[in-house]
Amino acid sequence: MNEIIEFFQSSSGVKLITVVVAILIIIIVISVIKRVIPKYVSETGSRYRARKFINFIGYALVIFTIMIAFSNQLTGITVFLGVAGAGIAFALQEVIASIAGFIAIFEEV
Repeated sequence: MNEIIEFFQSSSGVKLITVVVAILIIIIVISVIKRVIPKYVSETGSRYRARKFINFIGYALVIFTIMIAFSNQLTGITVFLGVAGAGIAFALQEVIASIAGFIAIFEEV
């Protein structure tokens, strides 16, 4: 039992509690917004897109909250993702240029 108390008193435990509370607040706010949407959006398709957008924003906020709380422990992942992104962009260089050319050609039509 003492180990559990010591964990929650450490910086990692405090961060974990903060993240859990923040995620609960985000879930509550997103749920309230999704319940309010039908009152202001009458069209079914628009209501569906609005709910999906709100879900996306909620997931993004949760990920952003976790990343901020544990940002000092994510430096290795950040470097890896940066190098991987640069490698993928370099490998797909011709494909990206072809798509950009396609868009430029058909934009004027």
